[in-house]
Amino acid sequence: MMMGHMEKLGMEIYPHLPHQLKNLACSFEGYRLRRLRFGGEHDKYLDWLEKSQWWSLEEQRSYQLDQLRLVVASAEKNVPYYRELFKKIGFCSQDLNSIEDLPLLPILQKVEVQKYNQSFVSEGLSRKEMVKYSTSGTTGTPLSIMTTPSCIQKYFALPWRQKSWFNVNKNMSHASFNGRQIIPQKQQHPPFWCQNWAGRQTFFSIYHMSPANLPAYAKELMYRREYVVGYPSSLYIMSKYLLEENIRLPWRPIAVFTSSETLLDNQREAISQAFQAPVADYYGMGEMVSSACECSHGRIHFDFEVGIVEVVPVGDEPNVGRMICTGLINDAMPFIRYDTQDIVQLSCGECPCGRRGLAAEKIDGRVESFIRTPEGLLIKRISSIFRDLPGIREGQIIQTEIDMLQIIIVKAPTFSQREEDELFGRVRSKLGLSMRVEVEYVEQIPRERNGKLRAVISKLNKDIEIPPGEKASRGVL
Repeated sequence: MMMGHMEKLGMEIYPHLPHQLKNLACSFEGYRLRRLRFGGEHDKYLDWLEKSQWWSLEEQRSYQLDQLRLVVASAEKNVPYYRELFKKIGFCSQDLNSIEDLPLLPILQKVEVQKYNQSFVSEGLSRKEMVKYSTSGTTGTPLSIMTTPSCIQKYFALPWRQKSWFNVNKNMSHASFNGRQIIPQKQQHPPFWCQNWAGRQTFFSIYHMSPANLPAYAKELMYRREYVVGYPSSLYIMSKYLLEENIRLPWRPIAVFTSSETLLDNQREAISQAFQAPVADYYGMGEMVSSACECSHGRIHFDFEVGIVEVVPVGDEPNVGRMICTGLINDAMPFIRYDTQDIVQLSCGECPCGRRGLAAEKIDGRVESFIRTPEGLLIKRISSIFRDLPGIREGQIIQTEIDMLQIIIVKAPTFSQREEDELFGRVRSKLGLSMRVEVEYVEQIPRERNGKLRAVISKLNKDIEIPPGEKASRGVL
C-alpha cells in the first residue's frame, strides 16, 4: 500500500531496531492490517460466501447481472472516464440487458488505467472513504489503485473461504514466505525472520535464502506451525533444501497455501513432499477484478461474487484464453472488461467438490525469471522495484551477464531524477554492489507473442533447480 510520511519514516528507522523491537513493529503492523482486512463487513461477508459457493449456475448469473448493472450505472454517473467513453461510443447503461452484452464495451488495457488513472476514481464517494495503494506490477506495469475498507474486507474474505475448505482459521499459527522485506539486506546472520504476534505469524525473509543461510531457516522451522503460506518459488527452495538434506520436520501443517506466482508442478510436488501436506493455490490481483481458489480436488474455482471473467481465445489450443475481467466490488475505482494479461486454461466437467461455475486447470499469469547474482543467489520478484514510481510508465529488467543488468524504462512526462535515484537505490538494496546496471529509455517495450509484457528476462540458464553438488553455491535472495 502507499505509505504516508510517518510510514516512510518508520521504514527508515526499522532496519536499525534491535530484533525484539522489529518483532514488536511487525506485530503492530500485523494488528493494523488485521483490523483493516478483517474488521467491518468481513465476517458477515464471509458467512454469506459460505452459502453462495453452493449456488446453482442460474443463481450465480442472476447475481452477477444484478451487480453488473449497478457497476455500469454507477460508472456512467460517477466515473469521468466511463462518462466520456459511453458518450463517445453511444452506449447507455440501460443498453446492458445481459452479461453477454458486455462486448458492447471495449476492452480496457492497463496502459489506459495508468494514463488516465484519476479519471477512473468515482466521484460518488468521498476521498476520505478511500484507501490508496499500488499493485506490484508483475507484468511490468504497476498501477495506483483506489478502493474502500469495505472492498478490502470482502476481497480478503475469499482466501479465507478457501482456507476453511481445509479447516484452517485465523487463530492458527503459521509461517509466511512472501515478499515483505522484514530483515535488512546487509544482515548476514540469523534470525532472518520476524514475529507478528498479533496474527500468530512468523515472517521468513525470502531475500536471505542463500545456501549458507538455509540451515538456520530449517532450524527455525523445527517449531510447529499449523499452516504455511508463501510464494511458490520461495517455498520450493526451502522444500528442496529439506528434501536434499533429508530433513524431516517434526510436525505437519494442515495445508500449504501458495499465491502471487504461477505454481509449477515440480514446485507443488516438492513442497507437498517436504511439508507432508496438501498444497492449495490462490489467484488474486491488486486490481480486485477477479480471484480464484483451488479446492482439495485440484480444481481452481473462480469467485463469481467479485468479478465476471470473459475468456478470449488465444492460439489454437482448446479452452485456453486471455482473462478479461469486470470487477463487482470496488465502488471507488471500477474496472469494466479489464485485460488482466493472464492466460487461463479452463477445466471441463463438474468438480467432485460440488461447486459449480467457471473453473480452471491452470492460470498462467505470474511466471517470472530469476535474476542470478555473482554471489550465486537467485533474486525473485525484482520487478517490485518499479512500485510507487509514477514517472515510470513501464519497466523491464533483462539480465545479459552474471554481473550485468539492463533496465528498460518507458518514461511518463512526470519522470524525474529523484525517481531514477530511487530506482537505483532499490536495485542496490536487492542486489548489492557487485551487479552492474545500465538503464535504457525507450518509447515502447516489445511484447511477447501472446501479447504479454515480461517484467523480468534472464538470458542466462533459466533452470532454477539446485543441482546436486552445488548446494553451497546457489540459493534465493
